[in-house]
Formats: sequence, C-alpha cells, structure tokens
Amino acid sequence: MIFSQLHEYSEQLYEVECTAHPLPWKEKTLAGCFSATYDVVALFIKPSESEHDQIAGFYICQHVADEVTLMNIAVHPKFQGKGLGSALLNDMLMRYSDFSDQEWQVNVPIYLEVRESNTAAIRLYERYGFKCLGSRPGYYPPVNAGEPKETALVYARLVE
Repeated sequence: MIFSQLHEYSEQLYEVECTAHPLPWKEKTLAGCFSATYDVVALFIKPSESEHDQIAGFYICQHVADEVTLMNIAVHPKFQGKGLGSALLNDMLMRYSDFSDQEWQVNVPIYLEVRESNTAAIRLYERYGFKCLGSRPGYYPPVNAGEPKETALVYARLVE
C-alpha cells in the first residue's frame, strides 16, 4: 500500500532514513517536508500475519512552480533488493504524469541529485528514463572522516 502525507508516521520515516542512508537527514529536516510544496509518500508492507503494517520505504518530492525535485528516496535495508525502490520511483513518476497517446508521459520536469558512488540508484534512475545533466563536485559531505567530499550527479526526466 502506498500512502502520502504521513505526519503521524514521522518516527517510522526517520527510522527508515537512518538505516537506509550512510549520512541521513536530520529529523528536523525530515519534519520540515510536511508542508504544502512537498509530497511525502510511503510504501507500507505487512511482513507477516502477526505483524502490523510497517514502512518499507518512502520518497519525498518538492513541487515548486512547474518542476519537481525528488529530494529523498529510501528503502529500509531489510527490504532492499525486492523491487521496492522501483515501485516507489514508478509511483512518483505516475503522480506527475498524464496518460496520452497510449502511454504515460511526465507533465513536469523532474530533477534529482545522487552521489556519484551510488551506482545502484544511478542504474535505477537511468532505467526509468532519467538523464545525467551534469555534476556538482564536492557537493556531498564525506561518509567517512578524512575522505574528500563527493560529487553529486544531477539527473532529470524532462517533459517530451
């Protein structure tokens, strides 16, 4: 099940954020995304009959003027490798698309940034039609002390 605007689930979202990313957002940053220009969308799963639904992953988009930025996407490590990142990305694309000429087409440009070393995410974005527009050297802080800052790759899926 996919639901959006999940204020009451902020603790669960933050837990996924902290387990999925080596340098997670601060809780305050995540909480700031529950406002009018953001979509916070989560994928819930029921691991077993005896367990409650839990958040397996989420994405956050900011919609300003006539463009969207994918700010964050995360899948809990115990659910990674099961196609949930694809399900979330597909949901995001459908949210900002129209059906015409027998296919779905995005109706606003969608931008994102990704660490140059995050090859799994890069493959996912490219599989869904995102193209690399450029880079921002030294954009991301290092994961480990003493390492250099990391380059961000800027991707977009533009209106055709």
